[in-house]
Amino acid sequence: MNKAKIKLFLTVLAVATAGSFMFAKPASALNPNDIPGGMRSDISNYDGPCPGMPEKYALYTWISPSGQPTQTSLTVPYGTQDVNLDLNQLVFVCRQYVNTNGASYPGLPQDGTVSPTAYNGSISKATSGFSATNGSLQNIGGLQSQNSIFRNNGTRYWFSNPVQFTYHANSPMTSSQVVIVSFNQKFANIFGGGIACAVPPGPSGYVGSLDNCNEGGVGFAITINVNSPQWSLSSNATANRGTMFPGETATFNYSLRNNGPDTASFQYVTRVQEYIGGVPQPINPVSRPNGDGSWPVPNAFEPGLPGGASVSSYSVRSYTALANPNLTRVCSWIEYAPRSSSNGAPDSSRQACITVSQPVPSCASFTTNPTVVEPGVPFTAAASVTYQNAQAAFWTYQSGGRLFTTITGPGGYNVDRLYPGVPPSASDISYSGFAFPAPPTSGLYTVTYGIRGGAIGNITCTAPLVPPIPIGYHPYFRVDAGDVSAGAGFTKADGTCTASTAAQIRGSNKGSSGSPAFLGAGAQLGALALGAISGFPTSTNEGGGSSGVGAGTGSGLTFANTPSLGSFGSLPCMRDYATEALTNASTISPLAAGSYNLGTLADGTYQVTSGDVTLRGNIPQGRKVTIVVMGGNAIIDGDITYGGYPSLSSAPQFKLIVTNGGNIKIKNDVTELHGAYIALPNTTTGLGGTVSTCYDTTTNTDSTDYNTCNYKLTFYGAVVANTLLLERTFGSLTASGSTVREPAETFNNTPELWAAPGSNTSSTGVQTYDSIISLPPVL
Repeated sequence: MNKAKIKLFLTVLAVATAGSFMFAKPASALNPNDIPGGMRSDISNYDGPCPGMPEKYALYTWISPSGQPTQTSLTVPYGTQDVNLDLNQLVFVCRQYVNTNGASYPGLPQDGTVSPTAYNGSISKATSGFSATNGSLQNIGGLQSQNSIFRNNGTRYWFSNPVQFTYHANSPMTSSQVVIVSFNQKFANIFGGGIACAVPPGPSGYVGSLDNCNEGGVGFAITINVNSPQWSLSSNATANRGTMFPGETATFNYSLRNNGPDTASFQYVTRVQEYIGGVPQPINPVSRPNGDGSWPVPNAFEPGLPGGASVSSYSVRSYTALANPNLTRVCSWIEYAPRSSSNGAPDSSRQACITVSQPVPSCASFTTNPTVVEPGVPFTAAASVTYQNAQAAFWTYQSGGRLFTTITGPGGYNVDRLYPGVPPSASDISYSGFAFPAPPTSGLYTVTYGIRGGAIGNITCTAPLVPPIPIGYHPYFRVDAGDVSAGAGFTKADGTCTASTAAQIRGSNKGSSGSPAFLGAGAQLGALALGAISGFPTSTNEGGGSSGVGAGTGSGLTFANTPSLGSFGSLPCMRDYATEALTNASTISPLAAGSYNLGTLADGTYQVTSGDVTLRGNIPQGRKVTIVVMGGNAIIDGDITYGGYPSLSSAPQFKLIVTNGGNIKIKNDVTELHGAYIALPNTTTGLGGTVSTCYDTTTNTDSTDYNTCNYKLTFYGAVVANTLLLERTFGSLTASGSTVREPAETFNNTPELWAAPGSNTSSTGVQTYDSIISLPPVL
């Protein structure tokens, strides 16, 4: 045997292109094709000499769909995982070694008698290295067995019997693909009963068995076309809202459509995923219906959905947003899979997402009871916070959040109160029972309140949003046997006046919860104001309580008292007291700027045209003194009192009128003033006309020092002013230590102003009273 002739068999090296097999030297196009019954006629390779190859034998191997040796591709159903293939082999003798008058093979040229006749056949088998694209080779026992190709002297083409094996895809095939199949193979010739291996890989010479031959690699390609599924589900997920707040419930809806044509039998699961701080959280539920990530067994499948049918609301899922302050979004979708892989692949709908907006917290209110807190007196506080857009269910997620209030101040005062729970509410949370011990001293006490320790996060309300509590002694003023009004304008030269709609009456009073009720600032009779009236009840007794009119309300004689206190419609113009006094005077005596004891002034009307005057003294019985200051201020540096009188005919009277924007300044230690004190503003600018009650003559300014102004002042008569500054610090609402519970300023309407001789004037002169009767204190 010529060993060079056997070397052709070792050229069985693998190159895969669409089912073809080619030699490394030379490339041959021998392959199944469309010629009925067999091989393509390639004269250059089959009829001529084997190019560049002295060997007489050539081997061609290829794979095909099982039972279809002439096909290079096949079509399988959607989801197929196993495909049966055949290994086909052909050995032929090159043309130059064949006579031309021999027998023929259908579809190929005439062979003539095959020569040489020494070769009896060929044998081969696959040995190792079995692999396939996206899968594996199974049922390969036939490939691993020895396959024989015995010579037929009637033709130069010898075919082996097809060897079947299986290609197993890693997963059900859902799209067409080219599969590369490769393995190692041994090949030899049988000659005269001896076995000669293909060289290379050899070894050369005769061997006793095919197993002694070396192996060489081969590879093949085949196209597997995958049909479309017999049904195709499409789906969608929607939400009933685009935004939601913690505690609210949203609904997700999932729709399915079978695009046919067959009835779809499937399984499904709905998913929800939350985003905390923008980071996606674990999907809920994490697993598929079996609990381990797999789909159910077939009997757990949903009923079939006919081809072309749709279900607009196949499944509905409710979701309640957690009260997490970092929850920003929640998404949901539906996943589904067919009963078998041949019916389609698992799929899912798009995600329907809802934006989660957090409730907006705000600091609602903070109050104390009593409203005016004084040193040495325990008090309670009420705090409230509000969550805009919070739902009732929101509070169930608070997880221990509690309302708190902390107050700190002078003297080491630092008290924290924590409410032991959170009342459920759709929008706000409040508590009015925080109990605080008595503050040790006066000063500004800082307030901090809010929510602490809740799942929704803390809320802290403090300065400057929450003003401090001014804890200290709270002086107040009283008006007895008379009324008080604010806002009336002063008459100008043309007889008109401009009212002040912002004029207020404000005082310190314990209100209806005091003991007794309405203890503090107030009027025994009525109060009228164009602006607000606060802390100043009417129809009250000097020591608190009601005098009977509007009992228990504190606003029985407050005008107006509905819907809020004050804001009375209008008040008449204040008279031009200066002009009236000068006009009605029988004589006017000039009075120079300076300091005067009123007891030394004779009965009559005095006019100060410029400069300041300083006044004090006792006005004897029967004397009437009126001073009109035209161009300066009046300073009162001592008490102004009336001497005793046995009857109204001898009652004294004093009037001080400061006009043109001058002011009446009452020294800080003056304690008693009788008469009428009138300060009129400048009728052009509207400025001036102030009565102040704590003037410091050492600094020539109104004092703000507590000790400097700690004197009680009582007016017996009337006070009219553009601005009334009540600056005394004497007394407080609550007696504590040396501080008494008495008003700092008291206004008593006394009869000397109208009952003294000559007080009742008219165009016809001085009138006298026939009778004077005291009536109950009502208007």
